[in-house]
Amino acid sequence: MSSRSARFAVLLFWNALSFTVSVIGGVVLSRQVVQGLGIQAFGVWALVFSMLDYLNIADLGIRSATVKYVAEYSALNNLPRLYKTLNASILYFSCIALVVTLAVFLGAKPSARLFNIPHELESDYVVLLRMTGFTMTLQLLFNVAKAALEGLQNFPAISRINISVSVIRTSLCLLSLHYKMGLLGLGWATVVAFWCGFVMLGWVFRKSFPGFRILSGEFDRAIFRQLLHYGLPTLLGTVSLQFLQNGPIVLLAMMKDTASVGYFSLVLRLLTNLYEVLSQVGSMTSSLSARLAAEDDRGALRRTVLYLNRYSFAMFIFVYLFLLLFGRSLFTVWVGPVVAEHCLPLIPWLGFGFAFGSSAHIHSIGTLFGMAKHRAYNYGVVVESLIMLCGWLVFLPSRPLWVAAAWWAVSLFLGRGLRPSWSVSRALGIPYSGMLASIYVRPLLASVLTTLVGLALLYFVPPSTLFGVLATAASLGLFHLAACYGIVLAAEHRHALKNIRSGIAAPA
Repeated sequence: MSSRSARFAVLLFWNALSFTVSVIGGVVLSRQVVQGLGIQAFGVWALVFSMLDYLNIADLGIRSATVKYVAEYSALNNLPRLYKTLNASILYFSCIALVVTLAVFLGAKPSARLFNIPHELESDYVVLLRMTGFTMTLQLLFNVAKAALEGLQNFPAISRINISVSVIRTSLCLLSLHYKMGLLGLGWATVVAFWCGFVMLGWVFRKSFPGFRILSGEFDRAIFRQLLHYGLPTLLGTVSLQFLQNGPIVLLAMMKDTASVGYFSLVLRLLTNLYEVLSQVGSMTSSLSARLAAEDDRGALRRTVLYLNRYSFAMFIFVYLFLLLFGRSLFTVWVGPVVAEHCLPLIPWLGFGFAFGSSAHIHSIGTLFGMAKHRAYNYGVVVESLIMLCGWLVFLPSRPLWVAAAWWAVSLFLGRGLRPSWSVSRALGIPYSGMLASIYVRPLLASVLTTLVGLALLYFVPPSTLFGVLATAASLGLFHLAACYGIVLAAEHRHALKNIRSGIAAPA
């Protein structure tokens, strides 16, 4: 195995570990919030963090530009320009953090009436939004450090920080629920966990850039213009992407009620947590593609985007199949039969969007950003968001919730699935039909075998307890991995794994 492949395998391991901890924390915490505080309180909780995600709009694409140029300048060993890039980014986010903090504090109370917050939860909602909002504005500033570490591909350190924050947050939130501290207790637990993450992130950043001095020297306008030139085309895309990810929650709060927010959020958050590992690897693809583009290694770029898209789809198609087959059992033992009945109609549609759209093409998006050919992608996301908004305005008031979920999933499949891979195929000279066949065909063949085994398990040993659901997931997952090893994995990668098992390959 090459040193590049070995390093990438190590990064995948750390992301998988971070993903596992995140999923466990998210599943456990969502269940406890629903059972301890009720579906309406969970809806308020989900609404607050969906709104705060919109703060990412304020970065004007500077964060993605920071990842791009830190990766490029570190590859070229151009430390002066690298440090100027970091200083320009830090100065910008320092100013933005002050403005956003003021906006959150002033807008918290009026927004309670806009989003139909129940009267008994209104005061908790306002305080929760302000305390977590202030912390999220600081996260904007610390995102510079995180972006710089991503540019260096120091994903093991990022994963360790994410794992630590997830463990601290889950533990503190469970304690607050145990002692019946309500929504505010969950808010304080989350704030403390994020502040611990800020401290760890600052320490790792300092070790990674020992010669860097914050805001030292004259502000380099040329560097900042370069960041804006790369980042501004992503602004419309970022705004639209935030709407596509969090707009459904906000629209549900405005046009329906917090209970509908809770049902939709349970399914969406479960899928998002499971998808998190792929999105993390996608950010690795962006920095890796920037390095390969700087080295003009187009062959490696083609192999990277084709194989990683295929493997990502093969991973997430199992999640989709398992939820289709065992979703009722899972949600019944997780959040109870009453809540489960409202969530089950959403699973086929939201799962389809994540599996066939996002997961199958996420590395195409990362490659476009790494090659700085992301403008058309961002404009397309704007169109997708407008189509989704029009559909929801039509369907949401009078139609069942699953109809709106189906519209969301189809728009995701077309806008962030098929279209980015088409752009990559043009940029790298890959036939589009061949690219789609490379991504979809082998994982779908493996999933047919997995589906047959899953149907047999469902018929002969249907799970009725949490342990039974987890045991079924583990056994079916192992079978799917075996099927993917024989069908999905490229011959060269099977050979590399055999070398690792036999101890021939050098350690990473």
